[in-house]
Amino acid sequence: MCGVIGVVQLYIAKGIGSPRGFVKGVLDANALFSEAGLDSGRVNVESTAGLRTGGRHWDLLYLKAGLQEDPPLWNRSTTSVWVLPTRWSQAGDG
Repeated sequence: MCGVIGVVQLYIAKGIGSPRGFVKGVLDANALFSEAGLDSGRVNVESTAGLRTGGRHWDLLYLKAGLQEDPPLWNRSTTSVWVLPTRWSQAGDG
């Protein structure tokens, strides 16, 4: 059995906005290395965008994609892509 010799963790987030909308992106990754090389790791990229379509109404879009290398047995999904479009209105819009 090989012991763990290193862990690498990376998290980067950036967002920009204006009165009409916003965009936010996130990169989240980690890796676990043993004497034999890469033991396991994952990379997730996500983005959220919002556009004010009028008054207090917003259209929101959330995208997320990820990859995993040799995940634990209880989580064997190797890829995932989520798209969640949403129409949101602030309270009081009747």
